[in-house]
Amino acid sequence: MDTYFAKYDYLSAEGADLFTVTLLPDQEGQYPTVIRRSPYVDRYEKISEEEILKELLTAQADWLANGYAVVFQHCRGRGKSSGDFIPFINERADGLFLQEWIRRQPFYNSELFLAGSSYTTVVHYVTAPFAEDIKGAIFGVADSERYNVCYRNGVLKKALYGGWYVSNYKKKTM
Repeated sequence: MDTYFAKYDYLSAEGADLFTVTLLPDQEGQYPTVIRRSPYVDRYEKISEEEILKELLTAQADWLANGYAVVFQHCRGRGKSSGDFIPFINERADGLFLQEWIRRQPFYNSELFLAGSSYTTVVHYVTAPFAEDIKGAIFGVADSERYNVCYRNGVLKKALYGGWYVSNYKKKTM
């Protein structure tokens, strides 16, 4: 079995410490980097950072085996990240903050790739227009047009986003 490098950081963004995991094919070298950000990390609150590293190393092994670095971040106010999760509000600033952080890392080779589905696609859409070093994206299950996601023929799709939004709004602090 391949041995990969993994570490975690708490990146201080405005008003929050964002739990961020860096996975590398090898500690030395520069790699194209896949960015994954997610609010779907509640279960990670109760397990150690080391257990999270082990799980993510297994889950992201295909990327690592193919020479990619993976940076996985818990969205503000979710999982191990502090702050308030207010859907759609901080994603642009936090996503751009993460991209800039990656650009300063010694493993960064000037190629970023965005990956996600559903809300984890939205966290990347909001960082558009994309910088020149973003070379590709793997998105699924999210319309890039926010109006189409929330409304159908002018009617709010309350069941899809209304319930989800309310059940996740400031979940850690309320």
